[in-house]
Amino acid sequence: LHYSKHGVLMPSIKQILVSAKRNDIRCLLCSSNLNYKEKNFLNNNNITFVKKTNKSRDFGSLQIIYKYLMNNQVINKVDKLVVMNTSMVSVDEISVDDKWFQFLINQNEDFVGITDSINLDYHIQSYHYSLSNNILSSNQFKKFIIGFNGNSDSRNFAIKKGELGLSNFVMANHFSHKTFLPITKINNAI
Repeated sequence: LHYSKHGVLMPSIKQILVSAKRNDIRCLLCSSNLNYKEKNFLNNNNITFVKKTNKSRDFGSLQIIYKYLMNNQVINKVDKLVVMNTSMVSVDEISVDDKWFQFLINQNEDFVGITDSINLDYHIQSYHYSLSNNILSSNQFKKFIIGFNGNSDSRNFAIKKGELGLSNFVMANHFSHKTFLPITKINNAI
């Protein structure tokens, strides 16, 4: 999930995309704006560009990616969908070999995130996370994600109905979940 006013990909974003391709991980970049040079970079690296409007924040992008996978009839071929918000990727060297990225792809749980939160209500934060095919191919998830109002510009709406809604959906439907840095356990230890 990407946004840049000038349509530019940071070097760290390019680095993680290239490292993913080296590891045979198929990449999709969902963005509202990419300049010609960046589109050429994606084409040269066989990375799919999915255009979006800049509405509904990151969660609207998940809806667009889901619809793209459904429309191209590949949703059942996706073992795990790793979602990364590029605004949360550092400018340092980064690759899919990093521990946090490996954690997202190597867990058996259906919903895996980097951190959780108790702000507003318990939830797994949605800046970097993965969803298993168990979730992606379920009728419950289809109803949930298609039903999300992807036209809202409200940050609060995206957080409450998107980020918190996804965690609530996962727990209500008894999908397994896990985080890399369980903040709730750290808070309880303090």
